[in-house]
Amino acid sequence: MRVLKFGGSSLADADRFLRAADIIANNAQQEDLAWCYQHQVKQPTN
Repeated sequence: MRVLKFGGSSLADADRFLRAADIIANNAQQEDLAWCYQHQVKQPTN
């Protein structure tokens, strides 16, 4: 089993998000796969 983890700059914008999705799709065809992502919500500063 392969575990893929994405977060931070890997999901920073739409292009990078789509690249991560392509990586997941390509690896899913090859073997058992688990994936996770980390998302941090930034609080607005005053």
